[in-house]
Amino acid sequence: YSIHNRGGLGIKNYAVTEKTGGVVGIKVVNGELTMNEVTVTGMVDAVRVDDGAGSGQDSMVRLSECDISAIDCAVYVRGNGGKSGQLTQITIEKSTLHGDLGAIWGNGSDTFWGTSIQILDSTVTGGYAAIYHPQRDSSMTITNSTLAGAMGVAVKGGDVHIIDTTITATG
Repeated sequence: YSIHNRGGLGIKNYAVTEKTGGVVGIKVVNGELTMNEVTVTGMVDAVRVDDGAGSGQDSMVRLSECDISAIDCAVYVRGNGGKSGQLTQITIEKSTLHGDLGAIWGNGSDTFWGTSIQILDSTVTGGYAAIYHPQRDSSMTITNSTLAGAMGVAVKGGDVHIIDTTITATG
C-alpha cells in the first residue's frame, strides 16, 4: 500500500504479510493512515512514514491494537524538516511492535526532523534498540508501555517524555 499527497487509508481487522522480505508494507507520504486490529509481518520496514520525500504536508498515522513485526523497523519515520510549520504525527496505542533492528526508528539527517510520536499502552521491542529517536525539533511521549532491546531508547535529538513505562536494556 502507498498513500501520497493528502490521501487517506483506513484498515481494520486485516493482515498484511510478505513471505519474501518485501521492502515496505505500507508507505505514507504526506497522507493519513489509520490501522485498527491489523497485523503486518515479513517486511524490511512494515510502516514507513516518509514525509521527507514529499511536498511539505505532514502525515498523520494512528495505529491501534496492531501487531507489527519487521526485519528492520516496524515503524520508520522521516519528518519533512522545515517544509511546513507542523509535525509529522504518529500515535501508537495498545499495540505490539517489533523490529529486528528497532521497532520505531527515526532519521536524524538535517532535512528529516519534525516529528511528534505518542506511544500509549504498548509493547515495543527491537534487536538494537526498542526506539531510535535522532530527530531534532521533535517530541516523543511514551506512557504506560514496555520497551526492550539491547538499548531501550536511544535519544539523539528532540524531547522524550517517559511516564509509567518499563524499559529493559539487554546489551
